[in-house]
Amino acid sequence: MKRHDRRGGFTLIELLVVIAIIAILASILFPVFSRAREKARESTCISNQKQIGAALMMYASDYDEELPLAASSSGDGAPGTLNQIIEPYVKNSQIWRCPSDKDKAWQTEGLSYDYGNGLYQYASPSSFINNNESTFILLFDFSSNWHTKGSVCLYADGHVKIRPRS
Repeated sequence: MKRHDRRGGFTLIELLVVIAIIAILASILFPVFSRAREKARESTCISNQKQIGAALMMYASDYDEELPLAASSSGDGAPGTLNQIIEPYVKNSQIWRCPSDKDKAWQTEGLSYDYGNGLYQYASPSSFINNNESTFILLFDFSSNWHTKGSVCLYADGHVKIRPRS
């Protein structure tokens, strides 16, 4: 009986089946990886805002419990932007950048966050928010579309959470 010699390789059909299996696995896993990557960006943004909140509290401690009179951008008419005013209390300038900042606000404004929503207009921001610290938002993303669930917000009492889109 004669043995049939067979080369050690894949047939075209076997190769196509392997490629199809890899393509199916990739189509299943890419959305999972994308969600995980956005969740990591969201966590970084939350951490950034917690650090900014700590810097704001240190500033207030040095200035008779007053929050800084600052704006989010230099065109708002305030004495300076938040990142300029509390810069001595911040060790890493990267905390001003939300990793999900798709609009590149960090590059144009110097930070990805809006501070106080016009809070600089009040002579004493701290006394204005004293009655509603747990609900007054001090800092939030310039856009509520950067994260999957909504905007990351720093509240006046120091906690940070995601405010769902409305």
